This record gives sequence, structure tokens and C-alpha cells, in this order.
Amino acid sequence: QEVDFIALLPVPYKSLIQHPDFNAIGLVDLTMFEEKKSRKLVDSANTPIFGVDVNGNVNEWNYKTSEITGYTREEAFNKPFVKTFLEPDEQESMQEVLILALKGIETSNYELEIYTKNHEQRFLLVNATTWRDTDNNIVGVVGVAQDVTESVKNDRALAASARDLKLLVTTANTPIFGVDTNGDVNIWNKKTAEITGYRKEEVLGKSISFLSDDIKGLIDRALEGNDISNCTFQFANRSGDIKHLLTNFTCRRDFEDSKTVGVLAVGQDVTETTQHDRAAASVANELRQL
Repeated sequence: QEVDFIALLPVPYKSLIQHPDFNAIGLVDLTMFEEKKSRKLVDSANTPIFGVDVNGNVNEWNYKTSEITGYTREEAFNKPFVKTFLEPDEQESMQEVLILALKGIETSNYELEIYTKNHEQRFLLVNATTWRDTDNNIVGVVGVAQDVTESVKNDRALAASARDLKLLVTTANTPIFGVDTNGDVNIWNKKTAEITGYRKEEVLGKSISFLSDDIKGLIDRALEGNDISNCTFQFANRSGDIKHLLTNFTCRRDFEDSKTVGVLAVGQDVTETTQHDRAAASVANELRQL
């Protein structure tokens, strides 16, 4: 039984072959039909698609790429992609990606920073794919990208905020320390080191209970989600002097899933005030006994 090759074809091709004037249309027009279909898919894709030839000159630039960059297809075609559209500090690494792809080594999820025609900063997550002709010869590179500008800017803003917060904690003129869920120290700022006499390097990863027997119970309560405000605890510093800290213990939670990750303690050295109050209370008590 003969195989019905027409029945195996995709619907558009089947319709074309079954056209009464197929013999006049011929296989050349069938190939042209396939190319036009591919061209339409690339042009109308909702993701940036661009390509370069073996010399690195642009030979593919779809509508989405034009929309994001501000450069039309006519402005981009035959221009050296790296030198025309990338900043100097991005050119070397992107050139390496293209060279590898021209050797058949493809790159996935490469973060590309570009500037639009209006000098706006954009970030694309690019898959660089080797472009081959029908004889499997390498003829260029195709980049299929995703615009991740907002995500990258948000991530960088969060990272900057984290750096600022870390600097604030480190240099604050009040003792700030923290522990993980095991009660081991993971934050120890300069003021805490000054008051306790223990350097950050000495205490990181060490149980906070070394500082005071009382503090372990406070930490455990905070780890259960019970924040504690204005609680005074005492400890002996490295020199054996008794210190008093008025402290707020706050449960720290993961930003993504709100899972407890530790406790942050922000204190105030009230040693002199406490000693003064105790001395005054002692004098008052002695006077009452006279």
C-alpha cells in the first residue's frame, strides 16, 4: 500500500499541494511559502530575536527588538552588533559569547546590558544559538532574548538597600547583634564589640549563651515569633564588668516565605542609669530603716 505523503503534511502545505494550480506553483513556491511563514513568526514574536552573520554584523532584527532598542531594522542591519549597540565594558564578554556560538558552543541565560536609542538602560537575558544553513554549515548566531530590565533593577535596588542596611548596622552608635535559629551569632556590630569586649571574629558562629544565661530564654521566645520590647538583661563583659542592656528582640523572617531565620537584637547601654537607680534605691532603703 502506498503511503499518502500528502496526508502526513501540515495543513498549510497540504492545502497548497492540493491547490488545482499546484503544478504551476511548483516546489520553489513551496519553499518560499515556508520561508515567508518563518519570517512572519520571527517578526511577530513577542520576544526579542536578533542575529548576526559570521562577521558579527546584524542580519536579523525582529519587531520586538526594534521596540525595545528603539532602532529600526533598517538602522540595525549590516551594523557590527557588538560595537554599535553595546557599551565598551560589555563588548568583550558579548564578543566571546558570539565567538563560542560560531564554534558551535551555545550560551544560555547570558545577561546582556544595552542602551536604547534614547540612552535608556535595558537588560536582556539571552540564549545565543548557533545558526546553520541547510548543509549544516555555521553561518551566524541567533539571539533569543527576554527583557528582564525591571527584575534586574529591582534586584539591584534590593542589593543596594541590603548594603546600606549592613553599613548602618555595622556603624550604628548602639549595640546591635543577631542570631540564627540555632541561637548562634551571625550579626555583631562595632558597638556590641566595644561594650562586650569581644570582637566580631571571636563570636560569629558561637552560641549567644556565652554572653549571659538569661539571654537564651529571651532569644527562644523571640524565635517563636514573640517580639520583646524594652527588656533589660545583664552580662559580664570580657573584663568582668557588669553591663546592662535595654533591648528589643525582633524575630527575623525570610522575605520570600516569612519563615523564621533568626532574631535581631537592638540595645541601649543603660549600665550607668541602672547603677545610679540601684544606688538611689539602696540609699532610700537605708533611710527608711533609720
